[in-house]
Amino acid sequence: MMAEIKLNNETSAITKVQIRDILSLPGKKRIEKILDSPYPAALVAQMPEIEIFLTIKEVGEQDALDLISLTTPEQLTYLLDLDLWHKDQIIPERFLFWLEILEQCGENKLRQFWRTADIEFLVSALGKVLRVYQSPHPEEIPEENKEAPLFSLDQIYYIEFREEKHAPLLMRLLHFLYASLPDIYQLLMQEILWSIPAEDEELALRWRKGRLADLGFPDFDEACQIYAYFPPEKIKKGPPLSLPEPEESFHAPTYLEVACNGTFFSQALQKELAEETQERVKWELAGLINRVLIADAAHLGDVEAFYQSARKALQTLDLGLKYLSQEDPAEARQLLEKIPVTRIFQAGYSLSLDLKRRAHQLVQKGWLAALPRREEILDTPLKETMQGLLRPRPLFFDENNGNFSSFTALTQISLTADRLNKISLLGEIIFELFDFAVDELMRMEKEPCYFLDPPLSSICLTFLAQGILYGTPRLKPLTSFELNKIYAQLKQESYFTEEEKIFSLFRELILGRKNYPSLQLVGPKEEGFLWWLKFLQNKLSSNLGQIRSGDEIDPRAVDAFLVYRSG
Repeated sequence: MMAEIKLNNETSAITKVQIRDILSLPGKKRIEKILDSPYPAALVAQMPEIEIFLTIKEVGEQDALDLISLTTPEQLTYLLDLDLWHKDQIIPERFLFWLEILEQCGENKLRQFWRTADIEFLVSALGKVLRVYQSPHPEEIPEENKEAPLFSLDQIYYIEFREEKHAPLLMRLLHFLYASLPDIYQLLMQEILWSIPAEDEELALRWRKGRLADLGFPDFDEACQIYAYFPPEKIKKGPPLSLPEPEESFHAPTYLEVACNGTFFSQALQKELAEETQERVKWELAGLINRVLIADAAHLGDVEAFYQSARKALQTLDLGLKYLSQEDPAEARQLLEKIPVTRIFQAGYSLSLDLKRRAHQLVQKGWLAALPRREEILDTPLKETMQGLLRPRPLFFDENNGNFSSFTALTQISLTADRLNKISLLGEIIFELFDFAVDELMRMEKEPCYFLDPPLSSICLTFLAQGILYGTPRLKPLTSFELNKIYAQLKQESYFTEEEKIFSLFRELILGRKNYPSLQLVGPKEEGFLWWLKFLQNKLSSNLGQIRSGDEIDPRAVDAFLVYRSG
């Protein structure tokens, strides 16, 4: 009792400035500064739980034993709430790891843990690493495992360790419990013996969710609302929104500074923004990162997951802020003064949801809906663009590195919108100008060719190759003989070295048919048509342009055309 009074008196003397000074230091120096203080426990008691967690992870648990020893019961519970669970289940290996860490912290810390942890958590966690019986020879144990005697301290409860390698640690801890906290030992043995494991874990999870919610970690369903659609154009035009007020004890997490570094958001935050507004925005941002972390189902004990969520939240927030402010830092500052951070984040994310909606319309109601392979018939980067947008949370496809990622820039939004425009125009191009029919495309894909599931470009080039060979384009694969013949003809007439010649040839083959000269090929349709011809020209040149004259072409090495399999 006297120790608690002393701690409370020392804690009340700690100032925000002292805490800020400590948090400005890297992990090891932070711990050294705390331990050099005349009142280290009071300093730790005032530190935000997340900073203690990040400090421990930065230096490693073994090098942070002194810091762990100084944590309050509430802080320790927070550490375990983050590190011992994955989604809705306790990780037994992490539980055992932390038991060993607490043992190294000393008996006082170990005693504090057993006394303050939820009984449902202890029963569920222990139940994952040991079994309890009321007989030294229980029938439940298979015959091959009955040779070794069960462990017992009181000849009342008999314990089987699920994995022998964990037995020494668990024996030591059970001896400690039995000797120091016999009432808790008896209760745990009784509960493990008779309780229903799933019910205990569910109840332990409920207590954990409640504690984390108090510290800014909402439950999964609430967190997912951050990804709800909110029309960006309505945010600035809508009625004034109420702004949340930060908690008095709030300290901006150090990872915010790392994540904010170099962002448009940080420019706006520093541009003549009142200190109280900066605190409120940082508090909102910390909550936003927590929501992203939960909504993305990340493992809370993974420090890198915190930084990834922070980066993702800042990137999407930046996107919304740039869009709403037209990339004007002064205008962005005004937005931060009157619009909640979550709304600005939703504005940025909704830009990608608008693109996702357009992609869905193309595969559900547009020209791709009529084709069995839908977006799979498209060429790179159009196919991957659709695949990224059609994911539960839309992603941007970077053609330069072949990776998918969250949208982080307005240029990515405009580039993706341009790709969707091209896909939409492709329907008009192939069905009106190339005069393809859906049943012809489906038949073409079933032909016994070297490459299965050919892209649209290969189908179109095969169609044009037939026109070059026989005067009239048609949807029919080439033979190996025709493949070599078309190559020789194009090579002889310098189509690979004079790009405009092949471009003009393609245009003539398409527009010189039927009544096509009367078509109104203007505006976006003309631009789309010319882009597609250029795309086909580039593919043809990259496939055949480097082949040496006189070499017979192996159809398995060329994907510009559909070629019948021999034999």
